[in-house]
Amino acid sequence: MVESTLARLRELALALPRPNCDWEQQPQFSQPATPESIANFERLAGFALPGEFCEFLAENDSVVAMSIHNGYFVGGLSQLARSVDRGDFPRSVHGNPAIAVAADGGGNAFLLAANGPVWRWDHDTGSVVQSAASFGVFLDRVAADWAAYIADTPEWSYMI
Repeated sequence: MVESTLARLRELALALPRPNCDWEQQPQFSQPATPESIANFERLAGFALPGEFCEFLAENDSVVAMSIHNGYFVGGLSQLARSVDRGDFPRSVHGNPAIAVAADGGGNAFLLAANGPVWRWDHDTGSVVQSAASFGVFLDRVAADWAAYIADTPEWSYMI
């Protein structure tokens, strides 16, 4: 699932910048994360990272698309680790250990819980709402958001 969703995201990225949207930038896909950086992040998390997130990292350390809607920053282990060290994001959701795996352009984070779900943490209110049952489902929803943005679908309800 992760591999096909990443392929879809790469294809969608080619549509940006859209005509007459000079302010838009094409999303960026980084090099794969190293096995050492994944292992270090897993130690920082304090739990085994789900396979879908590890699959993502094996393909790209990060995907950055700040021109799409409110901005998407997925992965980026060194940046996420710095945020954890600073205490920027909660480390648990409803009693389950969690770690930030993504953020939006507004300072909100997406927390991957040890038991699998991805939760959106609102930095203004501190509230958390489940965004997806797993990282793979979360990434698929990111692709759906990108497609809606590119198609200029005004009634779309974005995840971020």
